Amino acid sequence: DTSTIAVITAMRKGLSTPETCLKKALNDLTFQGTIRAIALGKAAGPCMKAIHDTLGSQITASLSVGKHGDTLGPDSITGAHPIPDSFKPYKTLVNFLKAGHKNELLLTVVSGGTTSIISAPDPKLTQTLNLAYPLELFREDMNTIVKAGLDIENQNNVRNLVSGTGLGRLLTHVTQNQIESFVVSDVLGEKMSPTLEMETVGSGPFINGNRHFNDVIAMMKAQKLWAKVSDVFKSYALERAIQAPLITSHRVNSHIIDNSELAHERMVHVLEQEGYAVAISPQLVLGDPRDEAKAIIRISKELFPTLNGKKKIILFRGEPVPRFDLGPILSHHQGG
Repeated sequence: DTSTIAVITAMRKGLSTPETCLKKALNDLTFQGTIRAIALGKAAGPCMKAIHDTLGSQITASLSVGKHGDTLGPDSITGAHPIPDSFKPYKTLVNFLKAGHKNELLLTVVSGGTTSIISAPDPKLTQTLNLAYPLELFREDMNTIVKAGLDIENQNNVRNLVSGTGLGRLLTHVTQNQIESFVVSDVLGEKMSPTLEMETVGSGPFINGNRHFNDVIAMMKAQKLWAKVSDVFKSYALERAIQAPLITSHRVNSHIIDNSELAHERMVHVLEQEGYAVAISPQLVLGDPRDEAKAIIRISKELFPTLNGKKKIILFRGEPVPRFDLGPILSHHQGG
């Protein structure tokens, strides 16, 4: 109806695209010398366009790794989301990183969906254990994890038990000393520190981060998830839990250029300018959508009477996490 259209029109004024946010961030900084650029995730296409539009002749090589169906440039590859269908995106990315020169700057952009799109078992675990992790078995385990109903932080913690990308593991392939890493966050920034947010988006492939992996395994057991993953997953996870923390000597400057908290602030400002009385739900929408729908109705009934004016709106923040019965593997056409 017309009132709904008016609300949507007003809220769109508060939105900023990843391309716009990245251009602003790049224009605020000065980079010397030549640059190799990487853009990962569901915003890879527009972000790489922003890099080329802004830095132009400084770019000597670039690679975009996005989701199947995304519009990307010529130097690009796509992968599946939320369940990987190939290890090729990971291998292509690693080869690109290894081909860099020490004195170049590496510029990276990580956005939502990166964890799945570039997902692959850690080859160092494969070598240490002398145990292969075939694609179909890896897909089955990732499908089990996605369907377990964990929030994105814990999902990524679990995937990092076997991953060759998360918590800075891509840094082991980087030849450059200096890295500028930009994050377009689609997680709830208001409930975590900036460091944790950067480690959560895309599992932090260019962030020197560590986890107490024994605690992650304990969480899986408490959630009855440990019994559902394969023996190969368990072997990789147990090996990772006893390894020394990953430490690299790279100088990484990290920047969060947009997240849900910043978008939420813009949204409130625009709606108030448009004449809406705005109430913000004190409760995050994080559970199963069927349960959260009931909470939304209850909170709306409580908050609407507190608002003055003809135009009233309540903003809810969050990311519902549905629980599925473990069934067939999700295709890349499903999921966020």
